[in-house]
Amino acid sequence: MERLGMGPKKKKCESFAIFEKNNARASFLIQDFTLARKAGRPQEIERALLQGAVVFSIGALDNFVHELILEIVPRFGGNGDALHEPLRNIARDDPALALRVALAPTPERRREELQAALDKWLESKSFHGVSAVVNGLKYCGVDLSEVGLPTNWRARVEHFTEMRHKIVHRGMRPSLTVENATECVDLMGRLAANINDEAVKKYHP
Repeated sequence: MERLGMGPKKKKCESFAIFEKNNARASFLIQDFTLARKAGRPQEIERALLQGAVVFSIGALDNFVHELILEIVPRFGGNGDALHEPLRNIARDDPALALRVALAPTPERRREELQAALDKWLESKSFHGVSAVVNGLKYCGVDLSEVGLPTNWRARVEHFTEMRHKIVHRGMRPSLTVENATECVDLMGRLAANINDEAVKKYHP
């Protein structure tokens, strides 16, 4: 694994660049709603665009944390204390991993072996909601900065996460305004940007 600061200087983690593309797609759904909007009460197909924007944006943040862990831990080591239990579980489920890593011919191959095992372990994890995001960042050794976030950001993240669950898991169709959906997309974007800034500051100074 590389030492801190040995990575190339950059402004964006690869995982954050992916997040930006995904969150932009959520914004496109809001734009489509505006273009498709007809006079009177929104039709169900129009409302689905705003609901989809919330689902996509929450999913984008979830995927960002997942990919950030895969980007940082195999290369830089992350937070050893926070990773102690996950690595024990990974080793238990894949006893041959240690041997494959030890026998890997190159550092890059060793990282790939660890990354693949970590990715498989993360398949059963989700990073929906504030606590889950914070716990995921602990694996990376990255703190969650609240700089520039609204004072009620935690409550709003939980609100939109619960809305996402109702839409996806219960088939509910909550009523949303453009302002609601835009708030969600913007908040996920600001939160992810703060996470990216802290990760870059720590691993790519």
